Amino acid sequence: MSKAIDFLKTSSIYLVGNVLAKLLSFLLLPLYTSKLAPDVFGFYNLSMSVLSVVLPFFCLEIWSGVLRFMLNTSRKDDKERTILCSWIILAVSFFVFTVAFLVGKFVMHVPYIGYIYVYAMVQSIQYVYNSIARGYGENFLYAGSGLICSFVTLSVNVLLITVCHMGIESLYLAGILGMAVQVVVIEARVKSLGKLSLSLFDWGYLKEMIRFSVPLSLNTICYFFAGNYNSIVISSQLGLSENGLYSVAGRFVTVLTLLTSCFNLALQEMSYRASGDKNRGQFYSASLNYYFKFITIAILAVIPAVKVVFPYFVNDAYSASLSVVPLYFLSTVASNYATCLGNYFMAEKNTKPLTISLFAAGVINFCLIHLLIGPMGMQASNVALFVAFGVSCVLRLVMFKRIAPVHFDFKFLGVFLVLFGGTLLVFYKAGTLLNIVWILLMGGVFFYYFRSLLLPIVSKVWHKVARR
Repeated sequence: MSKAIDFLKTSSIYLVGNVLAKLLSFLLLPLYTSKLAPDVFGFYNLSMSVLSVVLPFFCLEIWSGVLRFMLNTSRKDDKERTILCSWIILAVSFFVFTVAFLVGKFVMHVPYIGYIYVYAMVQSIQYVYNSIARGYGENFLYAGSGLICSFVTLSVNVLLITVCHMGIESLYLAGILGMAVQVVVIEARVKSLGKLSLSLFDWGYLKEMIRFSVPLSLNTICYFFAGNYNSIVISSQLGLSENGLYSVAGRFVTVLTLLTSCFNLALQEMSYRASGDKNRGQFYSASLNYYFKFITIAILAVIPAVKVVFPYFVNDAYSASLSVVPLYFLSTVASNYATCLGNYFMAEKNTKPLTISLFAAGVINFCLIHLLIGPMGMQASNVALFVAFGVSCVLRLVMFKRIAPVHFDFKFLGVFLVLFGGTLLVFYKAGTLLNIVWILLMGGVFFYYFRSLLLPIVSKVWHKVARR
């Protein structure tokens, strides 16, 4: 129970920094959909999809290595040695990335490529600083700086769109400024640059970090074909406008992803620290089942909630997005759960199974999206992703059992499938009132499954209120 309380405390910190910050961005969806055409939104989404694979590939996803190695030691010198090695790796990565950028600029003639280049550079530095903050145990700093980043980004966005009447450029510029401010805030607190010294350099340590990070970098290619590649297919086969519609549907799903990412971040840290525990199998089993129950019950309530609020957030030009929301949520559940399982492999410093499972997911998604895009349109992406990540989850569970004993709750899986069928029926066939009733019912289901965690908290709060 103590681990569960620690998990909830850490998650609540990330909740403030991630969910509340990004929720502000979600609330600006009416502005984006009223001022930006679907094809413009589609191109921005496409560029972000490409960056999601290009950036980790060139930078070796070194930010994951920074977090893993900083959390794996209590020695101050090793933490600073990790930071020094990460900047060396990132400097070389920047050089290679810049050369590739210059070649792409003159060969492919990509619109707004200058904005995209600067955005990529600043984002990679931001990722490293986020890991540094967490590596030092500065979770409040990580959360607070994330909130500041989002506030700056949104404020600049509103200013550029409404006052300066800018288009897609505003999305890149606001993001760049917001991330830069977050980097400055974190550095002002941890003063990591002032702690660096060439005397800390260790070639063996650097090679160990590279060995850990390279497989993760290669995984991004597999992950790209198991997810963000679909934006390219939708754009090329159906048009940028359709991709814009699909990305708006994704904005609603982002609310769930951001919420679960808080648990993923907390789980990541706890997994890294529990990796040396002889009884870690019990922790892994309990956490993966709690996580699965949380994320699946959450979408049972969130999907009808989207049906209720959708008309108030989205311009009529994007109304077709609503139909793809339920299956988008389902595919996101499979993707996020695969990420949850991936944390355990990284905690054990065994990243090879991640590559195998991601490769399988990439091949399945690649085949299915091209097979189904014609008859199913945008919905093909959700079906392909669900099948791909579903297979990935099964593979990871099977392979992880060879490392530590884990037990998956198949009984609850059956319950979820029945309730999800009911959710689809209510979403597509019922009106606003029944969708609200279904939300309340799913709230009751959530309380039932998490009563062992919620009742002590409710009781404690009740006693404090009663004393007053």
